[in-house]
Amino acid sequence: MESIAHSVAKSISDRLASLLNSFNTRVFWDNTETDPVVDKDTEMLNYFKQIKKVGLNSAGEEIHTFATWDSPITTGATDGSLGQVMGKFPKLYVKFEYDVNGYITAYTLRSTPATGFQLHECFWDYDLMDGSKGRDEVYIGSYEGYSVGGKLTSISGVVSTGSLTMVQFRDLAKATFTDWNGHQLDFYTQELIQLLFYSYYGNRDSQTVLPGYTERAAYNAADFRNNGRTDILTTVNGYINAQTGAGELDADLAAGWQTGGRGTAIANRFLFIENIFGAKWKFLDGCSFDGRVGAKKTAWVHPDPRVFTSVDADVLTNYIDLNIDVLTADTTSWIGGVGRGFIPLAALGADSAKYYCDLFYSYLSDAANRNYLRSVLAGGFLSSGSNAGLAARDSYYSLALANSISGSRLCYKKL
Repeated sequence: MESIAHSVAKSISDRLASLLNSFNTRVFWDNTETDPVVDKDTEMLNYFKQIKKVGLNSAGEEIHTFATWDSPITTGATDGSLGQVMGKFPKLYVKFEYDVNGYITAYTLRSTPATGFQLHECFWDYDLMDGSKGRDEVYIGSYEGYSVGGKLTSISGVVSTGSLTMVQFRDLAKATFTDWNGHQLDFYTQELIQLLFYSYYGNRDSQTVLPGYTERAAYNAADFRNNGRTDILTTVNGYINAQTGAGELDADLAAGWQTGGRGTAIANRFLFIENIFGAKWKFLDGCSFDGRVGAKKTAWVHPDPRVFTSVDADVLTNYIDLNIDVLTADTTSWIGGVGRGFIPLAALGADSAKYYCDLFYSYLSDAANRNYLRSVLAGGFLSSGSNAGLAARDSYYSLALANSISGSRLCYKKL
């Protein structure tokens, strides 16, 4: 009898917890509007309260809780001694809405399955590849990736690593966990961050609502600063101003910025993820832009980290064609209409008042015979000026790019 009573009590408790954590939020906008504000029908507070900053050991097990919504100040050593410092994100279901041009005009996020919704690709069970089973959570590195001991880490107090190729970062991320389920920031994880960002702030202009030194003046080493600056924040989101006294020459940086009217924010974080834009460009794995001469200018993507590759032929064979018309220009353009992953599409018709972030750079034209698949970089870095922002994309380089301002971010999805 006691066992039955315990089971009934647990069932009631689980149902109550599910009800308390439920959400159904529609985010929508008009692509003809002249500002980046979006509308929401409800808030997603129940979801945001479930996100935690945790430590994962080499087996992918949670061994420490650094911060929560109610206790957002980081507690405990974030130097790796308590595991990889990761944001834990519960699963969600999504439905997209498009206009006649194929531009996204709305999306709805919810906690439970429903007709017309699918489990977001971040949470799929990749053996089934249909989102019918999936996983309950994914983990995103709280800090930009740092290479040490043949692994990609998410720890504070170090300068994040650059000057590696996408495949090198990919191999380092795999080696971080004993089950080899580590990977670097990918197309659908980046989309997850953006879906949550716009639903949280109700605005696509990330640089304004969450500043983070994306338009610096003349300080060329700003992307070589130690990470972990945002650990002292008293909320899950926010930004840190430059120091006014001694310490990494922040005072010099701040002075130049203040005279330019740009403010003094030196780092930001969103839901415990530091520098979702700014600091360094981040490689996006699991996607590539195809700009070959005579070929369709589209995006090739895949949600399964086990399929990620930098071999052009394998991308074309194994990745999924998003069947979109990617902006084809060797120039910068304002971002207006977007498709899945918030990829800018052709015929934008946008201007400086209506955008996801200030600029998008694509080199998918036939100029210079750049007939290979492009790597995709996201977020911008501190010397990018207005080219940085949450939606910033750079599709100029080959998959073999290695540059000091191009970094990575560790992610983990237990299969």
